[in-house]
Amino acid sequence: MNEQEGLPLWKMFEAASGVMVNYVRSSDSIILSRIAIEHRARQRSWDIAVTTTVNRLPNDALIQFDPPQARALIPAARDPNRRWYGVYANYNTPAYNTALVKKSDLPRVMTSSSSASSGPARSPSTTPTTNG
Repeated sequence: MNEQEGLPLWKMFEAASGVMVNYVRSSDSIILSRIAIEHRARQRSWDIAVTTTVNRLPNDALIQFDPPQARALIPAARDPNRRWYGVYANYNTPAYNTALVKKSDLPRVMTSSSSASSGPARSPSTTPTTNG
Protein backbone atom coordinates (compact mmCIF):
# COMPACT_ATOMS: atom_id res chain seq x y z
CA MET A 1 0.00 0.00 0.00
CA ASN A 2 1.44 3.36 -0.93
CA GLU A 3 1.32 6.48 1.19
CA GLN A 4 -1.44 8.13 -0.85
CA GLU A 5 -3.77 5.13 -0.37
CA GLY A 6 -2.74 4.50 3.21
CA LEU A 7 -2.69 7.96 4.77
CA PRO A 8 -6.50 8.32 5.08
CA LEU A 9 -6.73 4.80 6.56
CA TRP A 10 -3.92 5.43 9.04
CA LYS A 11 -5.49 8.72 10.16
CA MET A 12 -8.82 6.99 10.79
CA PHE A 13 -7.05 4.19 12.67
CA GLU A 14 -5.04 6.63 14.79
CA ALA A 15 -8.16 8.69 15.60
CA ALA A 16 -10.19 5.61 16.56
CA SER A 17 -7.48 3.76 18.50
CA GLY A 18 -5.07 6.39 19.80
CA VAL A 19 -2.24 4.24 18.43
CA MET A 20 0.29 6.05 16.21
CA VAL A 21 1.18 4.43 12.89
CA ASN A 22 4.84 3.87 12.05
CA TYR A 23 4.74 3.12 8.32
CA VAL A 24 7.44 1.03 6.64
CA ARG A 25 7.27 0.85 2.86
CA SER A 26 9.09 -1.98 1.16
CA SER A 27 8.63 -4.76 -1.36
CA ASP A 28 6.50 -7.78 -0.48
CA SER A 29 9.54 -10.05 -0.40
CA ILE A 30 11.40 -7.80 2.05
CA ILE A 31 8.32 -7.49 4.28
CA LEU A 32 7.88 -11.28 4.29
CA SER A 33 11.57 -11.80 5.04
CA ARG A 34 11.51 -9.29 7.88
CA ILE A 35 8.42 -10.88 9.45
CA ALA A 36 9.89 -14.40 9.08
CA ILE A 37 13.19 -13.38 10.72
CA GLU A 38 11.43 -11.59 13.57
CA HIS A 39 9.05 -14.53 14.02
CA ARG A 40 11.95 -17.02 14.33
CA ALA A 41 13.63 -14.69 16.85
CA ARG A 42 10.32 -14.32 18.73
CA GLN A 43 10.54 -10.55 18.37
CA ARG A 44 8.01 -8.43 16.54
CA SER A 45 8.35 -4.85 15.44
CA TRP A 46 4.99 -4.87 13.66
CA ASP A 47 1.32 -5.17 14.54
CA ILE A 48 -0.38 -4.87 11.15
CA ALA A 49 0.91 -5.83 7.72
CA VAL A 50 -0.79 -4.83 4.47
CA THR A 51 0.76 -6.88 1.70
CA THR A 52 -0.52 -8.87 -1.25
CA THR A 53 1.43 -11.88 -0.03
CA VAL A 54 -0.04 -12.08 3.48
CA ASN A 55 -1.33 -15.57 2.65
CA ARG A 56 2.31 -16.73 2.56
CA LEU A 57 2.94 -15.87 6.19
CA PRO A 58 3.02 -18.82 8.59
CA ASN A 59 -0.24 -19.24 10.51
CA ASP A 60 1.54 -19.14 13.84
CA ALA A 61 2.88 -15.66 13.01
CA LEU A 62 -0.68 -14.32 12.79
CA ILE A 63 -3.46 -14.20 15.36
CA GLN A 64 -7.08 -15.01 14.63
CA PHE A 65 -9.45 -12.07 14.59
CA ASP A 66 -12.95 -11.26 13.38
CA PRO A 67 -13.47 -7.68 12.19
CA PRO A 68 -17.19 -6.87 11.87
CA GLN A 69 -16.79 -5.96 8.18
CA ALA A 70 -15.49 -9.45 7.34
CA ARG A 71 -19.01 -10.83 6.94
CA ALA A 72 -19.44 -8.74 3.76
CA LEU A 73 -16.26 -10.06 2.08
CA ILE A 74 -16.29 -12.72 -0.61
CA PRO A 75 -14.78 -16.04 0.56
CA ALA A 76 -11.61 -15.53 -1.51
CA ALA A 77 -10.90 -12.33 0.45
CA ARG A 78 -10.78 -14.08 3.84
CA ASP A 79 -8.48 -16.64 5.31
CA PRO A 80 -10.46 -19.76 6.32
CA ASN A 81 -8.53 -19.69 9.63
CA ARG A 82 -9.53 -16.02 10.27
CA ARG A 83 -5.92 -14.78 10.23
CA TRP A 84 -6.07 -12.33 7.30
CA TYR A 85 -8.69 -10.38 5.33
CA GLY A 86 -8.53 -8.67 1.96
CA VAL A 87 -8.42 -4.88 1.97
CA TYR A 88 -8.60 -4.26 -1.76
CA ALA A 89 -8.24 -6.17 -5.03
CA ASN A 90 -5.48 -6.03 -7.61
CA TYR A 91 -6.52 -6.67 -11.18
CA ASN A 92 -3.94 -7.87 -13.69
CA THR A 93 -4.79 -6.92 -17.24
CA PRO A 94 -3.21 -8.58 -20.27
CA ALA A 95 -1.33 -6.32 -22.64
CA TYR A 96 0.66 -6.87 -25.79
CA ASN A 97 3.17 -5.08 -27.97
CA THR A 98 1.36 -4.15 -31.21
CA ALA A 99 4.69 -3.90 -33.02
CA LEU A 100 5.44 -7.57 -32.31
CA VAL A 101 2.02 -9.25 -32.16
CA LYS A 102 -0.78 -8.88 -34.69
CA LYS A 103 -4.32 -8.52 -33.40
CA SER A 104 -5.29 -11.59 -35.45
CA ASP A 105 -2.74 -13.68 -33.49
CA LEU A 106 -4.28 -12.84 -30.12
CA PRO A 107 -6.32 -15.49 -28.32
CA ARG A 108 -10.07 -14.98 -28.63
CA VAL A 109 -10.83 -16.48 -25.20
CA MET A 110 -8.68 -17.02 -22.12
CA THR A 111 -9.65 -18.99 -19.06
CA SER A 112 -7.90 -19.22 -15.74
CA SER A 113 -7.41 -22.97 -16.12
CA SER A 114 -6.09 -23.14 -19.68
CA SER A 115 -4.04 -21.31 -22.23
CA ALA A 116 -5.52 -19.54 -25.22
CA SER A 117 -8.37 -21.44 -26.81
CA SER A 118 -7.38 -20.35 -30.30
CA GLY A 119 -4.60 -18.42 -31.95
CA PRO A 120 -0.98 -18.27 -30.84
CA ALA A 121 -0.04 -15.74 -28.21
CA ARG A 122 3.53 -14.53 -28.19
CA SER A 123 5.49 -12.42 -25.81
CA PRO A 124 8.53 -10.37 -26.83
CA SER A 125 10.74 -12.99 -25.15
CA THR A 126 9.36 -15.79 -27.38
CA THR A 127 8.83 -13.84 -30.60
CA PRO A 128 11.52 -14.58 -33.19
CA THR A 129 13.49 -11.50 -34.15
CA THR A 130 16.11 -10.73 -36.75
CA ASN A 131 18.73 -8.06 -36.91
CA GLY A 132 19.40 -6.26 -40.13
